[in-house]
Amino acid sequence: MTEPAAAAEARLSPTPLRGWPQRLLHLAALAVGWGLFVWAWHDVLGQHWEAEFLTWLVTGSLVILPTLTIAWVLHNVGIHRRKGPRTGSRKIDEAYRFDWNGREVSADFAALARASVVVIDVEGKRKVYRAGGVLPTVQWTVTQAPHHRATASAAPSEGATEVAGGGAT
Repeated sequence: MTEPAAAAEARLSPTPLRGWPQRLLHLAALAVGWGLFVWAWHDVLGQHWEAEFLTWLVTGSLVILPTLTIAWVLHNVGIHRRKGPRTGSRKIDEAYRFDWNGREVSADFAALARASVVVIDVEGKRKVYRAGGVLPTVQWTVTQAPHHRATASAAPSEGATEVAGGGAT
């Protein structure tokens, strides 16, 4: 077994109770939990039941739910018989040449992977992906209690712009 696997197994194993005070507390919590469970069922069983509604509920639970489950299993068995066993994920074309709307995609994906900003433009029937500039990091602080619209301003830092009412100026 590898070291990370052994460490994960050690973390997931149960920790033993330390000493009689912890065991006593554990036993008390267990007794209270079971007591609440029994009290709740006693309270539920003491209520008046509407027999017709309860009959329909039990019938639905015993007939309709198993019927739906069996139908779903038979549906999946039919798919298995038609297509055979699934031995891996579906094969797809990994070249992203067209988008969902059928537009041709033009992009340098290697450059986009390194870009911090990606600009996407639609030019006629083409979708063009370009690496954009680097956006400055702006720390936001609220300058007054919001009335009708929130007012915020950028903390004074290089490249910071002031924002009032949610729109940049």
